[in-house]
Amino acid sequence: MLKIVNQPFDSKKMAIVLDETTEPILNYLKDHKTEKVTLRQIKRAFPEKDEMDRFIDDLVTFNLVERYHGSYSFKGNIITEDMQEKMITLLTDYLDNKKDTIISMFEETVQQIPDENKTVVFLYSLFGELVHGASSIYPDNYISKEWLSIPSRYTEIKGKKETFISMSQPYPTYGYQLSDFFNFLALNRDDLPKEFLEVRSKVGDVNQNYFMTYIERKLRRLEKGKSISCDKSDIFMETLYKMNYVGMIEDLYTFKIARMTIQNFDKWTESLNFLVELLESIDLATEEKEFIVGVVVYQWFVSENLIDTTQTLHGML
Repeated sequence: MLKIVNQPFDSKKMAIVLDETTEPILNYLKDHKTEKVTLRQIKRAFPEKDEMDRFIDDLVTFNLVERYHGSYSFKGNIITEDMQEKMITLLTDYLDNKKDTIISMFEETVQQIPDENKTVVFLYSLFGELVHGASSIYPDNYISKEWLSIPSRYTEIKGKKETFISMSQPYPTYGYQLSDFFNFLALNRDDLPKEFLEVRSKVGDVNQNYFMTYIERKLRRLEKGKSISCDKSDIFMETLYKMNYVGMIEDLYTFKIARMTIQNFDKWTESLNFLVELLESIDLATEEKEFIVGVVVYQWFVSENLIDTTQTLHGML
């Protein structure tokens, strides 16, 4: 299972990532990591792919494949099931042993934040400032599926006065939010996720600045408690509703975005750094360890009923 790093967003790289041959090629290179794999071998393994030379060049350009003296390998992190199990044991044992201290620290950090906003703030504290390293291949198992379904990817898109942030699943999964919509719009193709195509069919090739200026004005009205009726057709507000930026009660839109009050996370961040140090024996890049610490901590908090997974994943800075 792929976890792709593509920040800042590069439409050409995403087009390569979305190609149906990319994941099989990267898995092939992962499975043959102890061998010197040549271009001829790759062509033999994927005879149906046209212009393989150019395609491999693109994979090299976008740091998904490494070329060294005529041989090719996956350029990124390879996580095994044994690594997953060992990291889960190390992290959860520590969290269980320090349960009272960790919960107290968390509650002290978020005590001034409204309950409905705590989830997106918590996710931001785990993933919002991660340094992005290489892409990764995870084993195809239930652990990976759970980890890669967690909204750990931070994105932002700017309006005239506000910055809108969202937490989404890692790429190549499309996030149902404004940043991904406008990024994928730049791909100018039809073989894209249905969630994207549904919105594009409604708003078309809309100008981003025009759209953001319009919805920012509407959202500020809602945040101030003013009413906006659902009865009048408004494709931009309908888009926000589909993406869960706003809700609907009877015939009125409701504001569902968290006003991000970023607290002092110094103590919390220090504890996360210590958890990364617990994984010192694992042969894996620090950036990927930080991601794994984040997802395991998130799962632990969910299991302790400290985080409500149904809350908003959108915020305004």
